[in-house]
Amino acid sequence: MAFALAAPAASTAIAEQYSAGSETLIVIVTDYAGTPRCAVQQMRSTMDHLLSSTGIRMEWVWRSPKEAGVRRPTDQAMAGIPQVLINIVADKPSYFAKNHSPLGLMVMGSNHTAIHVTEIQKLAEQLRLELGQLMAHVAVHEIGHWLLGRDHATFGIMLKDWGGQDFRMMLRHRVPFSAAQARRIHEELQNRRARLKESMETSGLVAAKE
Repeated sequence: MAFALAAPAASTAIAEQYSAGSETLIVIVTDYAGTPRCAVQQMRSTMDHLLSSTGIRMEWVWRSPKEAGVRRPTDQAMAGIPQVLINIVADKPSYFAKNHSPLGLMVMGSNHTAIHVTEIQKLAEQLRLELGQLMAHVAVHEIGHWLLGRDHATFGIMLKDWGGQDFRMMLRHRVPFSAAQARRIHEELQNRRARLKESMETSGLVAAKE
């Protein structure tokens, strides 16, 4: 099914529709590649902008490679909120063929995603894009798979292969989700939060409402 690009005005309308009941997504970032600080900051601000059109408010957690997998005292407070892990790595996994250079990947069935900075940097230099801008679009695309599944769209952020027009739109942060995708993303986060709450109540981590 083809999805038309949501115009900026449409994206604003979607964000306003969900503003009163916006869903929170915790984004846990671990940088294994030593990415320049300015690029990481730009990635964050661009991702905030792109996902705000779906009614998602993001809470950011930054962890060093040494902290990866280590439980913190604050983890319990985050337990009832959907979380996605973004690992910033230098290179693609070795099992990819030499002629296949994905910019990122989502481990389906988990909440782990990786973005490959070396490949992203090469493409950003070719297209004269800022590294952080392209990192953000790759990360949001993979988060889209986490929430929407494996399928790609024919337009927008979930396009399988971006083209010249898409990259030009990235300069203006206007490669959005479609209105239908935005609704599905918002609903999926609501459902996942409800399932987390139910699981915590069942395990006795939180008290169920009478």
